[in-house]
Amino acid sequence: MRLYTDRMATKEEVLEVLRQVEDPELGMDIVDLGLLYDVEVENSTAKVTYSLTSMGCPAGPLIAQDIDSAIRQVEGIQDVELELTFDPLAGRFPQLAKDSVTAGITKEETPLGGLVDLTALNAVLRQAGKPEVDASGLDKK
Repeated sequence: MRLYTDRMATKEEVLEVLRQVEDPELGMDIVDLGLLYDVEVENSTAKVTYSLTSMGCPAGPLIAQDIDSAIRQVEGIQDVELELTFDPLAGRFPQLAKDSVTAGITKEETPLGGLVDLTALNAVLRQAGKPEVDASGLDKK
């Protein structure tokens, strides 16, 4: 157990350690995937709002545990509050929302169960310069 040092952790430090947390199915960190919605640091508490690639993501508990563990590495953080949300990515990608209304959002069932919004996920992957995925085992296209 680390002793509190009166040092105030920063949002930037928390964001940096969260780059260590990967979605095990995709092998990319949650920051680059766009799954990290908000980080607040208040006194010795870090509050994180995040999402998963699908509501039925079997790696959800592991990812939550990894987020908590990573944040606790930051000097000055004693408590971690996690909020899992499934608010649409449309607010983060307005053009994607417009295109999705026109073309229809493609939702596919993953081999491990649960639906994933491939249109939104591929927009995040393109933005990160990563290859897009398809529904067949989330393989590269």
